[in-house]
Amino acid sequence: AGHWWGNECVDWPPMMQFFDERSLADPTAVDRIEFATATPSVSAQCDWLTIDAQRDAMRTSSVSVALDVGKRTISGTTVNITRLSLEPPLDAGPISVTLDDTTIDTNLSGSSPLWLVREGDSWKAGAAPGENLKSADRCGPFKDAFRRQMVFVYGTAGDDAMDALLMEKARYDAETFWYRGNGAVTILSDSTFDAAAFADRSVVLYGNAESNTAWPLLLKQCPVLVKNGSIKIGDREMAGTDLACVFVYPRADSQTASVGVVAGTGPAGVRLTTRMPYFVSGVGYPDLTVMSADTLLKGVGGVRLAGFFGNDWSVERGQWAEAPAP
Repeated sequence: AGHWWGNECVDWPPMMQFFDERSLADPTAVDRIEFATATPSVSAQCDWLTIDAQRDAMRTSSVSVALDVGKRTISGTTVNITRLSLEPPLDAGPISVTLDDTTIDTNLSGSSPLWLVREGDSWKAGAAPGENLKSADRCGPFKDAFRRQMVFVYGTAGDDAMDALLMEKARYDAETFWYRGNGAVTILSDSTFDAAAFADRSVVLYGNAESNTAWPLLLKQCPVLVKNGSIKIGDREMAGTDLACVFVYPRADSQTASVGVVAGTGPAGVRLTTRMPYFVSGVGYPDLTVMSADTLLKGVGGVRLAGFFGNDWSVERGQWAEAPAP
């Protein structure tokens, strides 16, 4: 079909005919679901089932379940899932669900999903996740910050040279997103950022806790602290002025939005962030990545730490790969 401009690749007649001859089944008529996803942040729902949280982040999660409408039962197996919800096409009343050899006898309300949570090797009835837990709406990885009509906020609390670096990096990212994604991004300084005016929009901060005054407002309970000369992640601390750090964390004043951070521990660290191509297809960063300027010479050998927060957004229950201290 050729490629893009002036060709039929987008509305190629054989492809349109293929679509016309097929249709999705009515979810209320579905009695069997086979579904897999790499992460709920990208794809979480299939008909009346939603995979809401994973045990191991970014490893394929899958589920196979069958519904018996007459007996009001659901049975099946799961892989790498810690929380899911069900909204089967049944009236309110009792229902029996068997997952991975655990049977839960509970009730459908008819107005809200049935939530199931895995603890160890067993499943039990649970509740909808609170804002302090990862869910399909907000679970990382880093690119998840570039959703919900994100706004870029650059720091102005450093010296003149640092302020210029941060503004240039924010403008560079906005123009890259414009070019690659055909989208316009609002750019503001930390001194003009009004959280209420951008409620429930994700925010990408450029600068660390000392150079960006919006940090304590949006990340007041975050276990990651980037400052001039050091990065603290839980009880880990890394020193140096050439460290670059990108991470995502829930926005403190929102139940749905995230905060992305693009920070350095000094001018060399900030410049290093310009070599992190997070808008390029096929390039993925986990929830948090820390690298030193050695990355420019050593490649992956310069990555100091990378990984995922726990499902409660904690460092302690996260999954991390850490390089030996230099």
